[in-house]
Amino acid sequence: MAYVTRDEMIDIFRDTESFCKTDENLRAAINESIKATKFYAPDDYPPIPERRFKGTAISLTKRRTLDAAISMQRRYLELRIAVHNFASATNPGGGVRHGSRAQEEAICRCTTLYPVLNTDANWKKFYSVNRERGDSLHDDACLYTPEIIVCKSDTDKPARLPRDRWDSVDVVTIAAPNLRNQTISDEELFALQEKRIRHMFTVVAHHGAEIFVTGAFGCGAFQNNPEVVAKVYKKILPEFEGCFKEIVFAIYCRPNETQNFNAFKRILK
Repeated sequence: MAYVTRDEMIDIFRDTESFCKTDENLRAAINESIKATKFYAPDDYPPIPERRFKGTAISLTKRRTLDAAISMQRRYLELRIAVHNFASATNPGGGVRHGSRAQEEAICRCTTLYPVLNTDANWKKFYSVNRERGDSLHDDACLYTPEIIVCKSDTDKPARLPRDRWDSVDVVTIAAPNLRNQTISDEELFALQEKRIRHMFTVVAHHGAEIFVTGAFGCGAFQNNPEVVAKVYKKILPEFEGCFKEIVFAIYCRPNETQNFNAFKRILK
């Protein structure tokens, strides 16, 4: 496919916003998701339900996050699927309004997520707090949002889908440490990510998701070392054995950008 320009990305998101505002079914879904969104403070660890599965499959794919989630929905028709939003801690949707291409922006271009995140309640508890902290490492707080509608194709140039092709996924929104302008040791990164990822898994398990699509958290724009982050996941995954039927690492990459995928494949396999 031809390269999609930043201006085209901006137009695609504007069209998503228009779709969400003018389609009555999407408007209703957004209102329900806003009401159901729950904020978890860094030290708020909800109880994990009884483990329902004998084991948990671990898989890796080079698909995009939503593409991987929809593939899982086709495979497991009745199971609840959650996806991991690699969030900006200070702006709902990150740079989606400016045509940015990171994972959160890709999700927001294809779904009802952006208006659900961009509420006064979420600004007060999540985004403004992180802005006031002025710390690019951020904290372990997260938002859990049920039934976000996937209303566009998860492709290079997302297009509107007819209603009979819409899907819904739960979304957990949490920010990785942003290391673009701050240097920490691998040991410090491991400790930060261990606490953060464990908190995320606890919240997702608490909400009853049976399939969880995560990935190379923080290893793109936020420049976390993929070797370190993959080792964190490897340590934490056994703690949640049986909570999920499958955990999918969706690590989208073009043929010349396989560093993150290769690191996770080597360490998790």
